[in-house]
Amino acid sequence: MITFEVKKPGEPSFTDRKSSILWEDFDIQQGLTKEVDTCTFSVDKSTSVTYKPGVGDEIQIKQDADKVFAGFIVRTSEKQDRSGKLFYSCDAKDYTYILDQKLVNKTYTGQTEAQIIADIITNFAGPGVTGTNVVGTSTVALIAFNNIAPSAAIQKLADIYGRDWYVDYNKDIHYFTKESLAAPFGLTDTNDKYVFSSLEIQADITQLRNSVIVEGGEAISASTFFDVYVGDSIQHTFKASWRYATPISATINGVAKTIGIEGIADFTTADILYNINSFTFRVNPATPVPSGQQIVFGGKYYYTVVAKVQDPVSIALYGTREFYIQDKNINDKDVAKARAKAEIAAYGTPLLEGSFDTDSPGLRPGQQINITSASRGYSADFIIQGVTVKLRTPLTFTWSVKLITIKSFELIDLLSQILESGRQDPGANQQIFVITLVA
Repeated sequence: MITFEVKKPGEPSFTDRKSSILWEDFDIQQGLTKEVDTCTFSVDKSTSVTYKPGVGDEIQIKQDADKVFAGFIVRTSEKQDRSGKLFYSCDAKDYTYILDQKLVNKTYTGQTEAQIIADIITNFAGPGVTGTNVVGTSTVALIAFNNIAPSAAIQKLADIYGRDWYVDYNKDIHYFTKESLAAPFGLTDTNDKYVFSSLEIQADITQLRNSVIVEGGEAISASTFFDVYVGDSIQHTFKASWRYATPISATINGVAKTIGIEGIADFTTADILYNINSFTFRVNPATPVPSGQQIVFGGKYYYTVVAKVQDPVSIALYGTREFYIQDKNINDKDVAKARAKAEIAAYGTPLLEGSFDTDSPGLRPGQQINITSASRGYSADFIIQGVTVKLRTPLTFTWSVKLITIKSFELIDLLSQILESGRQDPGANQQIFVITLVA
């Protein structure tokens, strides 16, 4: 039996409002773990319908004892047809909405992940949120949250310690080590767990990438470089080969000179003024370097990191498919290499995706599901990426399931972690690091 229970603010209990819902407009979108689930539906406010939806209404949608969705209405839209009948379109979010009631502005020292989350729940989350399924034993030496939502604070912890998390339909936070969650059933040609004609597996090479260049921002060189000039008793401005990083070394005729930044220092406090924007330096025009004296200027320098990664196996099979990524926030060659490697790992072979419809409950995003089909000569494991729930009739749900390969699922997190590391300002010169994957 399907119920659509509603509790308006201030009401003590839920009331089934299923008869008020236009089942044709009903839709639930479930995303991977921490992604917020959403529900959209419409209400026909005829004279026989007493329920008027409002923002803040708490809803629970059930099939028998199982909750298919639970959360709060966050948006309503009122419309009226020519006959005067009112219709309400409603958008609802899961209980992550009530989690993010206040902003976390606190520093934690020497506490475990679980202790920090418990404190966030107590002091910053909305009423009814619990942490029964929080498992996090690592001790956090120091972490500071500066006016961010509780969900963002928990995500920050999850990123550091390789966890995943979500708020379930009972307002309880699950925080756990990432692992494969088995689906309650797999798909075969004969087990009747899906609409047979709906299963579709797609292989796609339009996004194939097996030679990837990643251009990042600036990094400071490990080695030093020195420009050498010879004075002529006239020239007082010189062009440097690089944008040098401080401290910069300079000698004239073997004698060390003091260097100041142009616009900050002047010739009363420095022997040489360096312009960091034009890569030029100058001596005092009143006392140019005498003819024949050598000027040595330099040190460590800024360069733009560029990493190139190639997959010879993929190139041999499909030909070279080059791809260029520019991310000026990446300022480390190892991060650039990792970014390029991850791109090839994700797109160096044809992408496999799938989808199917089922009338059997229990499937959730993040679960691993096996598809074995003798008629197709096919057997593989997939991760459920997303689930759309609709009412096929007023009395029955249908689930539309989107699938991705396990490799693609793992790389979603890998790419996000890489993109969050090693970020600084962009630069101008390039130094290319080329690596080739070994088959």
